[in-house]
Amino acid sequence: MLTLSPADFDEIELVSGYQITCSSCTNTLFIQRKRRNVIADITEGLSHSGWQKAINDNEFFPCVCPRCVAELKENELEQGEA
Repeated sequence: MLTLSPADFDEIELVSGYQITCSSCTNTLFIQRKRRNVIADITEGLSHSGWQKAINDNEFFPCVCPRCVAELKENELEQGEA
């Protein structure tokens, strides 16, 4: 028989860091803060991993995850073929 109760407080961990949310799919990524993290280092790392800003003819996405970047590129190609 399954018994449910409140979570054990010992399993909760306080962490500080940076969270980025995709403007298209709302997928989030959390980057744990380390002592010497500099925002420029974090944004450079995100860019290298595929997170981008995207602008097309009718939309502006300030922050797009790699999966959505690929979708936007596919859509652009499909519209070019039409």
